Amino acid sequence: MTPSPLGWVIVVLVVCLVVVLVTVNTYLLIKWQHPEDSNEWMSSKVVIVFGLTIVELVVSGLPLDVANGSGSLGCSYEWGDDSGCARLDMEGYWYAVFGLGLVWLIACIPASLLAYEAVDEHRPWCEAVRTELVIVLGFGVLAGCMYAFLNQFVIPFREYSVSAASTGRIYRVSNVTGGVLAAMGPLEDGYTASWDEAGARLPATFFAYVTGVASWIGWVLFSAWGGVGLAALPLDLIYSYVHRPVPLDAGEVAEYRLQLQARTSELLEITKALITDREDVRRSGGWWRKRKRNAADRLRLNKLKQMVFMLETDIDDFVLCSTDRDKYEPLVYVGRLIAGIVALVHSLLWILHTILYVLVSPPASPFLNAYLLQFDKWYPLFGALACAVFSVYLLFATIKGCFKFGMRFFLLDLHPMKYNATYTNHALFNVALFIICSFPVAQFSTLAFAEYARFSDAATIFYTIENLTFFRIFFANRVFEYLLVICAALSAVYLILCPRDEPASAAKLKASLLHHQALQALNSPSYYPPHNSL
Repeated sequence: MTPSPLGWVIVVLVVCLVVVLVTVNTYLLIKWQHPEDSNEWMSSKVVIVFGLTIVELVVSGLPLDVANGSGSLGCSYEWGDDSGCARLDMEGYWYAVFGLGLVWLIACIPASLLAYEAVDEHRPWCEAVRTELVIVLGFGVLAGCMYAFLNQFVIPFREYSVSAASTGRIYRVSNVTGGVLAAMGPLEDGYTASWDEAGARLPATFFAYVTGVASWIGWVLFSAWGGVGLAALPLDLIYSYVHRPVPLDAGEVAEYRLQLQARTSELLEITKALITDREDVRRSGGWWRKRKRNAADRLRLNKLKQMVFMLETDIDDFVLCSTDRDKYEPLVYVGRLIAGIVALVHSLLWILHTILYVLVSPPASPFLNAYLLQFDKWYPLFGALACAVFSVYLLFATIKGCFKFGMRFFLLDLHPMKYNATYTNHALFNVALFIICSFPVAQFSTLAFAEYARFSDAATIFYTIENLTFFRIFFANRVFEYLLVICAALSAVYLILCPRDEPASAAKLKASLLHHQALQALNSPSYYPPHNSL
């Protein structure tokens, strides 16, 4: 397919966009990286920069696909005036960015992350290599086995049986459900008909199925953490203004300094006890016993990380309120309030649109589709930008939801992103989360903006993924979309009732460590109970 003049213009714009994105991502990495990592792990930083670029290309793919318009009748069959058709191979574009995303998820990011943590924790490299092989082989075996037995997708349709008792013309006799073609209306009066749900089964390519597996995993994360983030992102921005630092007098400074010193000493004591406990766990025998202790150790470590993160945040606020008052910028917190209000509007729009257009069948209203389509009448670029903004917001909400969940429930390792204080492993983790969730975000945007994206190749590709055997159960019943809305509603109620993050209880953590050390001593072969002398 040879691109049209419009297509060549889009190609040039995409090339320029990639150059700009790589430059901006490099600049952001330099500004956000921790000074201790500034001149180290350059290969990992290359992975981070291009990983972010892949995410941005996935998100910008839908507006580009809509501009290409290859799914429209005039562009597909060259009927009439096709001067507005770019004639780009958008199917190849989607598979290219999905393929790069899979390579980054399965190979590049895990290898970089495992190597970094192996050096940081003074562990042998062979452990990192072994874990990377397990990830690659595990995903390959999972996808291969599922493809071997479930490698079909279903095109659902309704099969009509029409009586010939009357004469006349039949205008509307078939319907393809869920796809681009839809029913045009009922049968003409004078005919009677019955219909049954049916489906044509076709084989799927291996690459399409692997993409479907990765997208399904991303949907699990996106529907849970994205729902949490839709509530947490605007509320946290608003709360950061409500609970902003205020200047302290001399007495308050002295009292707050003593509190921070006490918390610091307490955390140092807990850290030493946890290090000793981890060494005992490594020396303990038995695979199952060691696995249980590792799980408990991971939970305690996550609590400690949360306490350290909150202490660092409080120290930064204390310094800003006491010794660095001249650096206090009140407009920063006003900006956060404005950003919180804008984010709240976006979250409400997404929730309402999901309910009115995605979950209700037939849709109660086109809602955001009408907003995007009206740009086509006067300046389509604004519609593309608006579509990209809505998609990017979902990605940031997912990252926020993951972090907020880890701050409250300690089941996840914290990977905070802080300006001029982000370690390489934290950046790698968040880039991996960006990539795995960019697949469902692109799919969800195509579904939610179905009228806006009606002529896109993305609609056909994601329609195939949605109807793959096994995955069709979740997509046909809108399981993930319901989960997204429910998580958002529950999170909003919870965060309104409990607005502030509180550090984990130091007393409970110390008691847990002491209890575990006592059990370790009782189970030690060198432990002998005292004998009572008669």
